[in-house]
Amino acid sequence: MVKTAHGESRHPVHTHRVITLTLTTLLSIATLGLLAHLTNRSRSIGNVTNWEVLGLVTSTLTILTFLFLLLAPRLVHLITELTLTTILFILWVVESALVIHVERATFGGARCGLFSIFRVANICSELRAIEALSIINWILLLFYIIHLFIYAIRSRSRVAGRSTWHQRMSERGRYNDGPVAPTNGTTATTGVNNYPATTQV
Repeated sequence: MVKTAHGESRHPVHTHRVITLTLTTLLSIATLGLLAHLTNRSRSIGNVTNWEVLGLVTSTLTILTFLFLLLAPRLVHLITELTLTTILFILWVVESALVIHVERATFGGARCGLFSIFRVANICSELRAIEALSIINWILLLFYIIHLFIYAIRSRSRVAGRSTWHQRMSERGRYNDGPVAPTNGTTATTGVNNYPATTQV
């Protein structure tokens, strides 16, 4: 648990969140560029495939969604972020599976450098890059989803009557894994027996 400048406890999930969302956004931008180039070639011959369309949609949704989550954490509940991230995780898994199938069916797993025609070798390299980026994206999201889910299950609200699932992602000091803070003038329990000291005569 890390302390912020205001003395609030900051759970590692918040650092993990920023790293994952930022990296995935950057990788999605790179994937979008590669897919746009391949799709443009496919469109020129009138053969745009489903995996290209899915990749473009998934990359665009990831960029827009994660930019919103990063820039407006006060508007996002934990359950909302977990749901959106899980949906994008599924889309990236499907996209990577489709790309792997296309790459194996087209090039048979051979090295791209073995193809003498530059255009074919270039397409092969772009497919391999999209495949790698897609796999990295869903792996990053998988680890973050697991971490966020565990955090939600273990954390307990310091505010009576509020569920952890409705915590906003900007709230860093109001939720932790420790005891619940006292409310309405009651004392907090710490798990230690507070019996008066006794002396022997």
